Amino acid sequence: MSVIKKWILKIYVNIKFIIKFWKTENSLSLNEAQKILHKFYPKRNIELAQNVNYEPKYDLMIIVPVYNAERFLESCISSLLGQQTQYSYYIVFVDDGSTDKSAMILDKYSQCNNIKIIHQQNMGISAARNIALKNICGNYLMFVDSDDILPDNTIETLMNLAEEKNADIVEGQYKSFISDDEIDIHKHERFQSSNLTKLNGYAWGKIISSEKLLNLAFPKGYEYEDTIISTLLIPSCKKIYVTNDVTYYYRKNEQGITSALYNRKSSIDTLYITLYCFAEARNRNYKISVEDYLKQVRLNWIRTKNMPHDVRKAIFIVEVDFFEKNYKIDKTIKKSNLLKLQKTLQKHSYLGFKWIMNYWEILD
Repeated sequence: MSVIKKWILKIYVNIKFIIKFWKTENSLSLNEAQKILHKFYPKRNIELAQNVNYEPKYDLMIIVPVYNAERFLESCISSLLGQQTQYSYYIVFVDDGSTDKSAMILDKYSQCNNIKIIHQQNMGISAARNIALKNICGNYLMFVDSDDILPDNTIETLMNLAEEKNADIVEGQYKSFISDDEIDIHKHERFQSSNLTKLNGYAWGKIISSEKLLNLAFPKGYEYEDTIISTLLIPSCKKIYVTNDVTYYYRKNEQGITSALYNRKSSIDTLYITLYCFAEARNRNYKISVEDYLKQVRLNWIRTKNMPHDVRKAIFIVEVDFFEKNYKIDKTIKKSNLLKLQKTLQKHSYLGFKWIMNYWEILD
């Protein structure tokens, strides 16, 4: 598309936004919205903390939840055991009720001195992580997904930086892959950009001071459990460091949970998790900005845009209510689409909100 056409399109989209923003529409009350959501997929109780036994005997503890990962599990285990490092580390594999050969593969390693195998009935990734977190035995802690792979310098690279800086969190860069043939764990790659400073919101790919996880648990029975990382873990940390070294290989698994989630009713968990985590962050006196909330609202839309119209509108009404009760208008936001999103929440304009969501990149 030519520059002129892009300019004309942007003008058109902005004009249409103004029209829709001010157009009168039938609105839902908060009570009506909550009833719609409860009928469609109700909110459940949630615990964001648990009792923890903290006895650090190792430099690093690695937690690997496993569910039906037989195709990739050996590669993951091999990469963990093959680490070239001076640091002591202990690996806890939690078999979350796998129905394939994953449990049998894990049991082959049960005699290793630095490996513990836990078998439990299927309760989800949060429950799998939480049961390992009940007994923390490392000064630092790392999460690894059972279909992913670590380069053989991961522990050494991240722990060196953590020890040097007395860090709360250290994160490296990650690269996505599909086949094991695409990567070489002995090839130590680096990103060239010096601007890679912001942490990602995933649990994996970083090492975390174990003390930061003593009062934190993953939300059992909920999707989008990693929301606690950006809302409750990272805001609790002051010493955060990022290295340009590639320290994690993330497998693009088309049969994974996330790829199928957006078409399920449980995708509405993104709203419930948002409300729980942002409210808990405020209770813990963590600073979560208006911009952070607006970005989460955008993410919630992406995850729930396939839901019925009345459900999507109900989600918007609940998000407006939370915004009004917890935030003041932020006039310092620079991005045009975020500013317009803030206006739609302030105005309760669902038509304007939908227009922004559908033309997000153009309004940027």
